[in-house]
Amino acid sequence: IESFGDSPIHSWYALNDPVMGGLSTGTATVQDGIGVFKGEVIGVPKLDDAPGFITMMTRGGYFPDLSSCQSIKLTVKDIGDMPYKGYRVSFG
Repeated sequence: IESFGDSPIHSWYALNDPVMGGLSTGTATVQDGIGVFKGEVIGVPKLDDAPGFITMMTRGGYFPDLSSCQSIKLTVKDIGDMPYKGYRVSFG
């Protein structure tokens, strides 16, 4: 889908949780051939501190047909001081 090499195929951006007063922030960049997604998820005060969200997205362009794939491989690294317990990937 994307290798993030010298010339990434897609333009990537972050989408944060501004709905209902969300305070989470995030950025999406490509640095030295690596997709870098940084941010902080903060509970939404108006929703009794329900979890906020940050998302790394891209739109448009060419996407290969993945319907025959049985798995996807992500190489991720958590650099925060709190271990992250999971990632969610979606296609739409």
